[in-house]
Amino acid sequence: MLTDIQSQDLSLYEQLKNEVLFGTYEPGQKLKVEELKKQFGVGPNAVREALVKLAAQGLIVAEDQKGFRIPPGGMDELQDLSRMRTLLENEGVGHSIDHGDLEWEGKVAAATHKLNQVEQQMLNDQIMVEQWTRYDQEFHLALMSACGSQLLLKMYADLFTQYRQYVVRELKTHGFRGQQIIDEHTAISEAALARDKSRCLSLLLQHSHAYLSRSLT
Repeated sequence: MLTDIQSQDLSLYEQLKNEVLFGTYEPGQKLKVEELKKQFGVGPNAVREALVKLAAQGLIVAEDQKGFRIPPGGMDELQDLSRMRTLLENEGVGHSIDHGDLEWEGKVAAATHKLNQVEQQMLNDQIMVEQWTRYDQEFHLALMSACGSQLLLKMYADLFTQYRQYVVRELKTHGFRGQQIIDEHTAISEAALARDKSRCLSLLLQHSHAYLSRSLT
């Protein structure tokens, strides 16, 4: 059972994580312990522990003797994350398509439905950034979920969380991609459930490239 102190630290960590993920801070901005301590009404040790956890996930940068800051968000890092994402998806989604059972199919179908419902609402200019990014991640994790490797799933989840920082930034800058991204997600899901591995992996690569193309503009 978590102690009150542990629960408080977890709550602080989750709050900071959400602020980092959803663009509260600017790229490269320094995260000052004193300011965060006042903002959240906690002690400096709790703030530092939460920041260390975020740095371990790659969501913020720890600098020797200089504290912590938001990653600068360069295209080199984004392209690196995208390449690694493709490598992990090729392995994980490919294995899931080959070996996934009825339960896996149910997860993919359910995740597709939830994501589609949110995206349909976003077509009507509803701002649902947090909900959309959560269901988008759930969809991609569902595709990976029958890969047979907990280590691969953890690596992918951690990488996707880092990737989300860029996704949110791009979404706020360029807006929702509309029917195009809905069609992409639908086609990926249909190919996966049809066990068409080659088509599904090709669609996932195109999906990633479409996002990168917008980010480069």
